[in-house]
Amino acid sequence: MHGNTTPENTWKNALRLSYAFGKSGESGVKVYAGATKPLVRAPQVDEEIHGLDGLGGVEGLTAFTDPLIQARAKETEGLRAVEAMATAVKETWKHGEGQQVTLIATGPQTNLALFLSVYRDLLPAIEEIVFMGGAVGIGNRGPLAGKFLHRCFSGGSHNFLPFQNGILSVIVSRMSSGNLARY
Repeated sequence: MHGNTTPENTWKNALRLSYAFGKSGESGVKVYAGATKPLVRAPQVDEEIHGLDGLGGVEGLTAFTDPLIQARAKETEGLRAVEAMATAVKETWKHGEGQQVTLIATGPQTNLALFLSVYRDLLPAIEEIVFMGGAVGIGNRGPLAGKFLHRCFSGGSHNFLPFQNGILSVIVSRMSSGNLARY
């Protein structure tokens, strides 16, 4: 969605990273564009921390203009993350005959909030939701790093639907000691 950079850069970066970490010869993970702006608040990016492209000066990635990355981009062109999430959940859940899924959000949860709002009929298909909660005691915008994510998320995590629907929600945070905590 947004946070480190613009939605367009986020999509391009995800395509480039999925290519870099994918297996040779395989199309890899499909990358869909997410929401273009928060639900309520104005978009906010952090160029001074994450650089103009959102990757903070990472070098060595294949350029977005590379034909292989362009081919990946065309696979999902015009399709949105929310619809792709719904399709994947439906295909896995199979009207209760398949398996429940775990959804993972690593940034502002706008796409997740949209999915849970629009596809309420799929709530039984979700076993748990895991999301990045920032860090405790070592923030980049104050004492809590997750504060930036919560500022970017348009409605605030207190409006986040899984808490109200009995879905197990897991927050993964980094403690000042460097250890990961799961709540």
